[in-house]
Amino acid sequence: MAKLPILLVVDDELDVTDVLRESFAEHFDVVVATSAWAALAEIKDRPIAAMITDQRMPGMTGVELCRRSLIERPAMPCIILTGYTSPLDLVQALHLENVFKCVSKPWDLAELTRTLEEAIEHGARKAKR
Repeated sequence: MAKLPILLVVDDELDVTDVLRESFAEHFDVVVATSAWAALAEIKDRPIAAMITDQRMPGMTGVELCRRSLIERPAMPCIILTGYTSPLDLVQALHLENVFKCVSKPWDLAELTRTLEEAIEHGARKAKR
């Protein structure tokens, strides 16, 4: 059996990580981090295919997490979930080369799934360059 790609889900709200884990467990090895710092450790230790992260978390924003993840995984696409954020944060996010898309909470699962599939295809093409 082929090994599933690793999806890193980062959110300090366990109900969000639980829903995302259940939603994507069939097609991904879903790894959960409840802080940006824990996520950075996972990114360093594992071949993460993609990351879905919350924007507003204690200690570090999703934008900053994506920026820092460029060091270890420059081709890893990031999807940022946001319930409320400033337009400046969104502009900063979309200027990072690894942020594939910002998705509003509550998200539509079918749309998030399509976005994730597109992000992984984009990341794979980027890694080949």
